[in-house]
Amino acid sequence: MAPPGTSNRGGGSMLGGPAPGTAAGRAGQPPSTAYTRTGTAAGRPGTGSAGAAGARTGQAPTVDARPITNHGVSGMKTAQTAGGGRRVLDKNFFLSELRQKRSEIANVTQGMQEELEALEKRQSQYNTLEARGSDLSKEVKIQQEALADYNTCLDKVGSQTPVYSIKEEQAELKTRNEQQRKRVDEVLTERLQLEQKTKQSETKVTQMQAAMEERFNAMPPSQRQQYQDLLSEQQGLQMESKRYEDTIDELDKTLATMEGELARNPLKQRSLQLQEQIRTLTEKKYEQQQDEERSKQSPEEQREALMTKIQRDNKEVESITAQIKEAQEAIKKMDARVQGATGVGAPQINAAEEAARREKYEELVAKERDLNNFMDSFPSRRADKMQETRDKQDAIVGLLEKIAKLSSMTGGALPSQKKFKEMQDELEYKKMQLENTQMTQTRLREELEMRRTELDKIDTLEDKIKTELVQLDEKSDQLRKEKDQHANVGDVKEKAEATRANLEVMQKELLKRKDLLRMLVAEKAVKQQAKKAQLQENNLQIALETLEQKLRQATASGFAMSEFIKTKESETNYKGLTMAIGGVARWSRSRKETLLPLQISYAQAGYLTAAIDCRYHGERGIDPGVRHVATGAYSAALIDAWRGKTCERPFLLDNVFDVVHLLDVLCARGDVDAQRLGITGISLGGMHSWLAAVLDERIAAAAPMIGVQNFQWAIDHDQVQGRVSSLPALFAAASSDLGSQSPTPAVVSAVWARLLPRLLPRPAAVAGAAGATGASASEGASDAAVGAGGTADGRAVAAPTAAAGAAGAGPTDGAASAAAAAAAPVSAAAACYDAPASLPCIAPRALLVANGECDPRCPLAGVCGAMVGARAAYETAGCPERLELFVDVGRGHETSPQMQAAVRAWFDRWLLTSAAK
Repeated sequence: MAPPGTSNRGGGSMLGGPAPGTAAGRAGQPPSTAYTRTGTAAGRPGTGSAGAAGARTGQAPTVDARPITNHGVSGMKTAQTAGGGRRVLDKNFFLSELRQKRSEIANVTQGMQEELEALEKRQSQYNTLEARGSDLSKEVKIQQEALADYNTCLDKVGSQTPVYSIKEEQAELKTRNEQQRKRVDEVLTERLQLEQKTKQSETKVTQMQAAMEERFNAMPPSQRQQYQDLLSEQQGLQMESKRYEDTIDELDKTLATMEGELARNPLKQRSLQLQEQIRTLTEKKYEQQQDEERSKQSPEEQREALMTKIQRDNKEVESITAQIKEAQEAIKKMDARVQGATGVGAPQINAAEEAARREKYEELVAKERDLNNFMDSFPSRRADKMQETRDKQDAIVGLLEKIAKLSSMTGGALPSQKKFKEMQDELEYKKMQLENTQMTQTRLREELEMRRTELDKIDTLEDKIKTELVQLDEKSDQLRKEKDQHANVGDVKEKAEATRANLEVMQKELLKRKDLLRMLVAEKAVKQQAKKAQLQENNLQIALETLEQKLRQATASGFAMSEFIKTKESETNYKGLTMAIGGVARWSRSRKETLLPLQISYAQAGYLTAAIDCRYHGERGIDPGVRHVATGAYSAALIDAWRGKTCERPFLLDNVFDVVHLLDVLCARGDVDAQRLGITGISLGGMHSWLAAVLDERIAAAAPMIGVQNFQWAIDHDQVQGRVSSLPALFAAASSDLGSQSPTPAVVSAVWARLLPRLLPRPAAVAGAAGATGASASEGASDAAVGAGGTADGRAVAAPTAAAGAAGAGPTDGAASAAAAAAAPVSAAAACYDAPASLPCIAPRALLVANGECDPRCPLAGVCGAMVGARAAYETAGCPERLELFVDVGRGHETSPQMQAAVRAWFDRWLLTSAAK
């Protein structure tokens, strides 16, 4: 876009017509002579007709006959004749004309000055708009990038893409952008370096050309003529070289065509192979004949042949030596000529300039030598190509002859065993060459693909640059339109004046309103003061102020009482009792059917799920005789196990044994991928999930919810009431048997030592248990574990597992499971299988521990202490990303949608998106 100031100035007054001061510059302007002849009938006073005739005939006029005025050269009066005469122009006339022209020039100059100032203003406006356009284009580009990022995020949110997938994609894009940025920087740096080198080369060439020009100008005419002749000869040689190169290209094309025809015709290929074999055999035959002839020669003949060869070689050496001497003498002569051309008559120069000139001259000589070498080698190259073509033709003819000969050798003798072996060796050698050629071709193809990939990247970058250029062009067109809109400064000024007038009118109106409002406010303030004085004297107002003060005091007292009530409530520990009552109230809900909605949601996402009841819960807690749920069966089983009446371990170990059996059943199915099994559970099911993942390495991902706890930490820090409240009947019986009024940490340690052998690193001594009976209902958790698997066709499905016990396991199975589940963690953890010792055994498999911040049964402090060793184990295994702790802020012993979503995302990450290792 051309800047302002290039348009035509004025209305065209400066573009045509004669210049001011010429004969046609103004209408009625007189000629530039001193007078104008209007007629010849009447002459000037004092001249007569003879003077006029003399002027017409070329005679010299008489000066005395000319009329002059009294003022000398100040002017001349015209003759006062009745008829036509001459009009004489004096000094005043020309002065007036000069003044008029000067005034016109001044007016034009003033107009041009004003126009120049206007154009300068427009130029400044254009520069401002151009800078603003550049800033806006940058801002638009940034906003477009931000919009693209927002659209990408919106798409990810709409498709419910997991957060870790978005982070991985972000990291990949960031890495790719960094690589492309580095590549662009490298390309730009290389381009700048090349441009700098090009400039340096151009400067050097210019300097060399200038030096050569100076040397050329300093040369005598004979050497200049010789230089011109050499240039003409060089041009002729270059044209001849180009013609030879074209001939070689045509020969190469012909050769490529012949080779293509040969490659397409198998008979010709076979013929070529046979010809090569014939040629090889012929060469061998010739060599063998020569060897045979040499072997037949006598020693004298061999000596004579050797002497002949030596003489021939000596002649060749002498010839080469003579050529070298001639070349050296020619070089010396050329050096002398060069020194004579540069040294004779030339001014003395310093050593540095002489060295620089010498270096430039050597470079020119080297270039000339390269050109001469190329011209010298061209005939040999052409001869080599022609010879190669003739050799191939001879080979083809030889192969054809061999084919004809072989076809005529029907019934002939087969080659000997030695010859056959040589042919086999030659065939193996050809195969080896063919393999090497194929490997070279493969490597070249790979390199070609890499170069094509780089070219595609460069093309993509060029497309982006073109897109940005198109956008900049559009923006430039828009700016031009805006400039055209603002080009008429007069219209803009008129609009600005109109706007200013409107604003001034509005300002006057607003000032009037302001004054009016000020007056109204003053009147209202006076009235308010009067009303306030009246209220101060009113008894009702005084009573209202007294009541407001009492209300403030009552509010403060209520706040203090509420704080006191909260303090007393915190001192009263009734939450454990409430949770125990809640456990009794919801015993009927602790069965697998409550997890059906969760299973359906997993199945809709492509999982295959399974959930079973814990022992003595749900269908496994129904009395076969009366067909109803036995509310005290679970508590009775726990108390019997505590008192040693049975070999069962109904709290944890038997159910873990059932989970292991369920894994065996699932792995036997054809639609389950045994490499991608997952398990989860809630509360008691969470503990089952945790211990099953420790025991069975087939579980690739585990996510226990509100189940992982540090039993020893709870005992050491007297935080056992939450777990005691979940099993009130068991701990009441244990306290009674141990002679304790309430379940103390020692009682809890004794119960764990009996029900969960070797769970704790420091188990308490178990006192003798009385034979008292009795039980009350307790908590039972029936939760589900899920696992991802796959069918034979690779489609991702879910592998069902469970966090509760499997049906069909009786007391005998329970005893065996207790021993197995107790022994395996001990061997893994070396002493116990509490959380700090058993969680590290799950590494490097994926583990998500989900707990509530305020969970009394699984205190968060104990869980965090157990996670320290687990993190160390995962870091040692080189996979710290496979261990996470999810803490639901403000939650007690309960799950939330956020916790279930985190577990779901954990399984999606480690089971669906990648195979568990």
